[in-house]
Amino acid sequence: MGLHRRGQHTTNDNSLAERQNLFWSLFIIDKNLSLLTGKSARLPWYDCEVQLPEPSQSDLPQSYFVSRARLSIIQEQVYSSLYSADALRQTELVREQAIVRLSDKLQQWLHDHARLLSKKEFLGDKEPMQHLGLELSILCGMHLIMVCRQARTAASLNKCYQTSREVMEKLYQLAQRTELRGKEASLRRYVLLLLMCIAYR
Repeated sequence: MGLHRRGQHTTNDNSLAERQNLFWSLFIIDKNLSLLTGKSARLPWYDCEVQLPEPSQSDLPQSYFVSRARLSIIQEQVYSSLYSADALRQTELVREQAIVRLSDKLQQWLHDHARLLSKKEFLGDKEPMQHLGLELSILCGMHLIMVCRQARTAASLNKCYQTSREVMEKLYQLAQRTELRGKEASLRRYVLLLLMCIAYR
């Protein structure tokens, strides 16, 4: 389809935005499948030319979507730098450097999106969107666990336990959200819990 290439098709602005959003939706799914199956991504970031969509102050779901896309890029790097066959062949020094680099990137992602993830962002009719912030926080926490546990130091293990407790608390909060009911909500929570188990296995 060529969605991962820029300028493959001449389209108007609306069509271009649709193609851009479709690509990033597939990119996010690809990274989740990589985590679930333990296999390399089929849409590697290094081979993609599509720019990230711009977040919109007036479109909260779009802002969440952009934040999730940015997190998925780090998600791929966690796998390729720490869990892939190539990563396992690297020296301890190279792996330690990757752990520090990825931990910093995840912390920076949290810092950059702190306002979007906080309750202050959900006022008035935006309140029903709060579960999206919880889901993003949970996903970021899972990847912090995946990074910290590779260091195998006492401090890193303590960080894993602390982050795990925080993530489980957020999963509980997510389960209490009144706007998340029915089969779709149960599936969302099940997938998050499954990813949590994989992150800490």
